[in-house]
Amino acid sequence: MSRHIACRLCLLLHLFYTPQESRYQMSTNQSGFLLAFKSWTASWVFMLRHRLSHFLIYPFILSVLLAMGSAVFINRGVKFVMSFINPYFENVTMTGRWWENILEVLMDCSAFAIPFVLWLISIFIFLRLNKYIVLALMSPMMAILSERTNHILTNTSTPFSLNQLIQDSIRGAIISLRNLILELGLTLMIWGFILILMLFLPYLIFILAPLASVLVFFIGSYYYGFAVLDYVNERNQLNVKDSIRDIRSQRSLSIGIGSIFSILFMIPFVGVAVSTVTCTIAASIAKHQQRA
Repeated sequence: MSRHIACRLCLLLHLFYTPQESRYQMSTNQSGFLLAFKSWTASWVFMLRHRLSHFLIYPFILSVLLAMGSAVFINRGVKFVMSFINPYFENVTMTGRWWENILEVLMDCSAFAIPFVLWLISIFIFLRLNKYIVLALMSPMMAILSERTNHILTNTSTPFSLNQLIQDSIRGAIISLRNLILELGLTLMIWGFILILMLFLPYLIFILAPLASVLVFFIGSYYYGFAVLDYVNERNQLNVKDSIRDIRSQRSLSIGIGSIFSILFMIPFVGVAVSTVTCTIAASIAKHQQRA
């Protein structure tokens, strides 16, 4: 009953944003951003109507395991680093001078501040890498979901092949690693350029910093959308080189899907599940409408 009500609500939302020509029909000459958003709203109806919601379970479990594993790993890493730093604080000899009292207070504060900063840095690095870790580990599931979505949309079936699934998974992991390197490289270049500008034009920090943040967000979104769209291109028998060329020609669609992916990913645990499943379905719907 609840599933039926949820499906009806999503259908109303989908109909509000989608023309009446067809249930999933969308204009192929519209902007990629609009197509991405419409495809994403359609993905909820599609997922519920065709009973694909069980795919949400796998990334949710993965997100919980990753969070637990990263917490243990970061905690051990911080303790390991502090094992080299703590002796420095313990071996300092105080002679009772007044300035040594100030130094002692600063050292006590540092003993608490350093682990806190190490935790913050580790969490920041984990959050930057987490999207690509999920995309790499979820490659088999996303490949199966993309194939299932295509089967429903085109009413054609492809015989299951374990070798093909392994190839798709390896390709997805390689694409994720490639995108991670490119995104981090471009991000470092942008922030490095901004820092250099700030040395000469420090009064522009309130303009340059927000602009850089927005630019970095869209760069990341492009590569997240790229990873999802590549599953569709692989299924259409495009090699990596042709897939890169195809997605570059549709940057707005890739950024649109990737932006939705990034925003949803900010929601702890649930966002990981929703972003991977709905965006995978949305990518298949969007590419299907472009071919229609």
